[in-house]
Amino acid sequence: MPDHSLQLSIPCADTITLALLSECGRSDFEHIWSIEPGSGKPGTVVTAKGTGLSKASVADIYFSDRRLDLKAQILDQTDSTLRFTVPAAVRPGRQKILLLTSGRERALLEQPVSFHIES
Repeated sequence: MPDHSLQLSIPCADTITLALLSECGRSDFEHIWSIEPGSGKPGTVVTAKGTGLSKASVADIYFSDRRLDLKAQILDQTDSTLRFTVPAAVRPGRQKILLLTSGRERALLEQPVSFHIES
């Protein structure tokens, strides 16, 4: 796969590298657009909507507070919907949602959505 990165030089700052997100000929780009509900307690069933969420594209989903990544149980998934439960051991506060892709070149992708764990 070709390198799709862009380097920017900003005065008084280090060079920043941005990965350009493009489908690169793929029809199953893994991306979550929204989650409902946006908050809850451990055991809450969450529905994510997006694209490329099928079993062939997404192996696992995780909650992350940047120190600890906890795997959620996937209940159901299609190309556009992923249903999962909030892990029992998750800590209260804001949690990022991560997707682990399927296939030979697995990647852990941080999603542009978060979930608030109620205490």
